Amino acid sequence: MDSRVATALNLHVIALLGACLFIEPGGGKATAYGTNHGMPGHQFPRFQKNFWYEYSTPPSTSFPEYIDYHLSPEPVTQIPPNSPHLLNPAGMENITAQLGAPARLSCLVKNLQDKTVSWLKRNDDVPILVTFGNSVYIHDVRITVERNRYREGKQEWVLNILNAQKSDQGIYECQISTEPPQIHKVHLYVEAPILTVMDGFGRELVDQYYKVGSSLEVMCTVDRLPARPLPQIIEWRHGNRRLAQENSTLGQIIHTELQGDGAISHLSITQASVKHSGIYTCSLSDTISQSLRLHIIDGKYDCLDATNVLYKDLVATKWKIRCLTPSEL
Repeated sequence: MDSRVATALNLHVIALLGACLFIEPGGGKATAYGTNHGMPGHQFPRFQKNFWYEYSTPPSTSFPEYIDYHLSPEPVTQIPPNSPHLLNPAGMENITAQLGAPARLSCLVKNLQDKTVSWLKRNDDVPILVTFGNSVYIHDVRITVERNRYREGKQEWVLNILNAQKSDQGIYECQISTEPPQIHKVHLYVEAPILTVMDGFGRELVDQYYKVGSSLEVMCTVDRLPARPLPQIIEWRHGNRRLAQENSTLGQIIHTELQGDGAISHLSITQASVKHSGIYTCSLSDTISQSLRLHIIDGKYDCLDATNVLYKDLVATKWKIRCLTPSEL
């Protein structure tokens, strides 16, 4: 090899080695040794512990690359067996809780030593600190954190959520304060029961017509039960008024019973009158409900016979139902 080429290669290797970045133990300040426009080595400022920084070798003048752990793939690192580490399987864990039931999110760690475990929730990718160590950092009495100790340095950090609500749904992160932090992600789903309103023959309703003096029954079914005991699984309201289980004055009775994994509630009315007309709502909570409208009509018009006429308004191009009077039958 030509001596000039060998000399140039040696100088290039020396220059690369001279541009190495050394970081003091403990994640403190970093020092770059080499040349910078002819000047001796210089000091870089103290870095945050939860970010990676990468530097290109001289003579490049590009800015350091900034990588946020939460926006980039998690770096693959070899963790020494005696160091703090997570025991949960890799990848996102999915947990489903029923509305009103408790939710339990578990994080298994080993050899925690002097590190801290925290729980965060992400709302639109914005992290919200929920717990840090044994302390809860949000004002919600439903949320607690517990630590269970096991053999061989194993610990379980559990985030408990009582009476789970739809707003609790989302992605949670258990983090160990190592460098970089180790993260276990949990996606919590909160399932709400499905309500269906039907007539006495099991047909789904929105509007229903009855004659004055009729006896009628409407039903409300729920496919699965929330964490609430009988007999207040399903509540009925007429307008804004909550209905009692039995009202002899109004000729009204409510009967609720279990049905498979859910329940069914019957609202029965005898001798219906015009005052029974209006919107009826069955509900499991303030946020889960289903409504129908009852029309109690007098004998002047008959909307229950098969002789009801369905016709098209040619001007408005809409379909309408017209009730025939007795003289037109």
